[in-house]
Amino acid sequence: MVTDADAVIPEHYSKVASFSNWVKFYDDEELTFKAEGKEISVYRAGQLCSRLNK
Repeated sequence: MVTDADAVIPEHYSKVASFSNWVKFYDDEELTFKAEGKEISVYRAGQLCSRLNK
């Protein structure tokens, strides 16, 4: 899930990473997601899902 800076992150999510300017995610050898922004944060709820906030 991708949200903007005004999004309210539920308490059961924990921040697992933070990036500046850009981030790219690959699955094996293929680019699966990219984002650009001043600050990009990645949150995770257990092992089930991730959420990006930029």
